[in-house]
Amino acid sequence: MITVNFLQILSLFKKYWREILIIALAGIVILKMRVDHNNLEAAHETTQKALQEQIVQLNEIHAKEVEKKNKVLEVYKSAMENLEKDYETQKKRNNELSKERKVKLEKTFSHNKEEFANEINNIFGFEYVP
Repeated sequence: MITVNFLQILSLFKKYWREILIIALAGIVILKMRVDHNNLEAAHETTQKALQEQIVQLNEIHAKEVEKKNKVLEVYKSAMENLEKDYETQKKRNNELSKERKVKLEKTFSHNKEEFANEINNIFGFEYVP
């Protein structure tokens, strides 16, 4: 059997204290590195989760904004269609009124040129010179 004496152990520590200290410090450094690595992994996972939540929230906001934009575009399109219809209606009405006025003026003033000249003078401010 091996019996170990306290003095023998003490003499071994005195003789190899540097090596024992290096091994102990290396063990402490390794343990500290593992703790730091675990902390970094936990921080990384937390950051990943937060970023994923932000991405989900941004996608929801984007979807809402696209929906609002589409609604506004539909309102714009319907307003433009109404304006185009009104414009075409007004354009036809103006053309009809213009034709009617032209026919009326031709009938009214075809024989009386002086009255036609006075009408032009009143409407446009021109002065008729024969």
